Parts: sequence; structure tokens; C-alpha cells
Amino acid sequence: WQWGLAEGGNVTAPYKDRAIESSGGVDNLKKRFLQRSVTYLAGSKDIIPLQGTCEDDSFQGGCRLERAHLYYESLQTLYNSTKHVFKEVKGSNHDHTFMFQSPVGLDAIFGADI
Repeated sequence: WQWGLAEGGNVTAPYKDRAIESSGGVDNLKKRFLQRSVTYLAGSKDIIPLQGTCEDDSFQGGCRLERAHLYYESLQTLYNSTKHVFKEVKGSNHDHTFMFQSPVGLDAIFGADI
């Protein structure tokens, strides 16, 4: 397993294998994922250039914010999911506390009526 749903690679991921098995296969797992409400959060200031931390840095995007946008755009291109939304947290860098405690993060977790 190397960061996907296909078999292979040199990293084991028992949780991935159990999820595929319990859902009835990769296609069913993908279908379940696309039917779920998912909010992707990315910080507007998460723009530090990624260099040398991953062999695919330049392929996936120059910073985490760009990667997040590209990931979401690729999901929309492939699946056109209306249940998945992307929100950028203004002023946040790569900081989970700032992201989750922001109005956008709180809305994503608890809904608008908090």
C-alpha cells in the first residue's frame, strides 16, 4: 500500500484493508465516501513552499494550500460530488487549532446553529 486503495507497496495499512473488506470492495468504499458530507479546510496562509519533504512536492503543488485546492478540484473533476465542499480559512497557516476554532471550522464541525 502506498497512499491509495490498490494493493501493493511496502507500507501495510490494516485499517484500509478492513475498510475495503467491510464495505464490500473498493468501488463500494468510494461510493460511501462520495455520499458523505465532507468539508475540506485549508488555511489561506498555509503557503510555505514544500521542498524535499515528499518526492512529489512539485507534482502535487508548491504549498499545502495549493495542494488542497488541487485535491478538491480533482475530486470534483472525477466525481462531481455535491456533498463535498472546500472552504479556505482566512488568516490561518498550518495550524489545526486556528482552523478548527475559526468560524468556518466551527461551522464545518457543528453546523451554522452554534
